[in-house]
Amino acid sequence: MPVVGEYKVIYNSIDQRYIGSQHYNQHDPYWTIHSSGQFLYFDVHPFQNIAFKLK
Repeated sequence: MPVVGEYKVIYNSIDQRYIGSQHYNQHDPYWTIHSSGQFLYFDVHPFQNIAFKLK
């Protein structure tokens, strides 16, 4: 994602796969990403999903 901005994670199956369904990863948002015009890279494996929205 090469766009400058702050993103909220709205879904993250990566956490659910490794740490299970917890109270802190079931609401919107539970963490944010601050982009300063650089690319954000994610290593998402098969059947893992992550979704963002611009805050």
